[in-house]
Amino acid sequence: GKLLLVFLGGLAEFYSDKVVANHIKGPAELMVGAVKTLKLVNVNYDNVDRACMNMGQTLLEPPSVAGWPEGRDWINANLVLVRYNAVTQMIEEGKPDLVALLKDRTFNNPAEVVDHLAQRCLLTGLKEEKRQALIQFLGSLPPSSEWAKQPDPINAKLRALVVLLVSMPEYQVS
Repeated sequence: GKLLLVFLGGLAEFYSDKVVANHIKGPAELMVGAVKTLKLVNVNYDNVDRACMNMGQTLLEPPSVAGWPEGRDWINANLVLVRYNAVTQMIEEGKPDLVALLKDRTFNNPAEVVDHLAQRCLLTGLKEEKRQALIQFLGSLPPSSEWAKQPDPINAKLRALVVLLVSMPEYQVS
């Protein structure tokens, strides 16, 4: 009993500010994470494989028995753009139906939409300045109960918002 309590008490260390959002996602983690988070169904996995190679991770061919490098090896001035563009292309090609994905939720204003999608996509919260910029970018929306009547323009706005979210530094970490 006491040993279990000591062990379970140590779990808090996994969620401390020292470790949360301190891991830079590798290319496969970045791409597959977007597929899972956005429930993408129209994914061209050849493009995902090519994007991972362009980011320095040839899937199933690690550089050594130790696997791929970690951390800052995945981020530099050139790779940041490759990362942003790869995820953006996958979202734009996959055209996720975000109206359908969010149909069981009620949103009364753009702030609620931004807050939900930020929580869904990002491990850490948004600074208020970025949050306000995203709310302003999203602009006016009808209540979510009306979205199914005009899914194409609503999906276009939501996809553009998601592209901005996944292009943020906060999305690049886990």
